[in-house]
Amino acid sequence: MAPLAPGGGTVAQVTVGHEEMRSKLKRSDIVAVLIGLCAIAFAWAFDTGGCGCSDADYLVQTLEVDASRRVRVTAASCWEISQPLCSEILDGNEVVSAPCHIGCIGDSTSTSDLHFALLMSNDHDIIALVEESSPDVVLMLHRFSTGENYPRDWRLPSGEYDARMDATLDCLRRSLRREGLVLSGQARGSVDRKVK
Repeated sequence: MAPLAPGGGTVAQVTVGHEEMRSKLKRSDIVAVLIGLCAIAFAWAFDTGGCGCSDADYLVQTLEVDASRRVRVTAASCWEISQPLCSEILDGNEVVSAPCHIGCIGDSTSTSDLHFALLMSNDHDIIALVEESSPDVVLMLHRFSTGENYPRDWRLPSGEYDARMDATLDCLRRSLRREGLVLSGQARGSVDRKVK
């Protein structure tokens, strides 16, 4: 009869149990490392835009603000379900606002079907991008004097920033005498800000 190990069982049984636990531990370590790598890859793709604004290869439309400033609307070169649309503001050749996601289009809409327009305050300090078919829904709002933009970078805290953007929209409403203007995130049926 084999000698008993502390806690019961034979030495052979304890040794086999220890080897099984070691192999399980190795498998769980590998799984944990793979999960960690997947999380890092997902975070990197989300932070850099993945197949979104960072891959905006297709120029949809350029709109002039004045002699040197313009808004460029682009569409992503890769997508799975709906094609992301982004806007950025340029002063000369310098980008003065990070590309921001303004909506997306599905398979039934072509980028050539989209027509955007700019709304500007009287002093041209505030601009808003709208689609011509929905002229009261503001897809992008920018104030040149502060550099603030809507939609905002998701990494910034909301609260006070959102209140300032609401105040900026109010200034534009008063300047244009258009009380019906709403930010796209506040428009009826705009859960994912689908354009068209």
